[in-house]
Amino acid sequence: MDRRCSSIVLYIAEVPVVSTSPAVQTFVTGSTVTIACSAVAYPPPTFAWRYGDSGQIVEHVKDEGRGDTPVDSWMDSDRVSTDHEGLLTIRNATRDDAGRWECIATNDLGVGSDVALLEYIGIHFIFDTIR
Repeated sequence: MDRRCSSIVLYIAEVPVVSTSPAVQTFVTGSTVTIACSAVAYPPPTFAWRYGDSGQIVEHVKDEGRGDTPVDSWMDSDRVSTDHEGLLTIRNATRDDAGRWECIATNDLGVGSDVALLEYIGIHFIFDTIR
């Protein structure tokens, strides 16, 4: 008697279900802010971020043969960027970065999104006491 074992892996296709973390974050001028975006989806999604109602998009695309390439649709791409896993990074944050940031995950089946809020709390001062 010949006993063979085989297994089958079943992938169920689904529209991205998205979450951001943290959902609300405070920051001061000059800080580096990061917001993570994750999605449960198959096939795996691509990520983009949209700022406020401006329609400005920050996204990261994989270009076959050239590796990962950020798309320069953001007005200051040296300061604001995202990676292929959905992590948004804002360097040297300013008051203008405060507001609604929407993470958008897209795959062949559809689009899902979630929103994170950045709240500006002021300028960070360092005081030196002279003795």
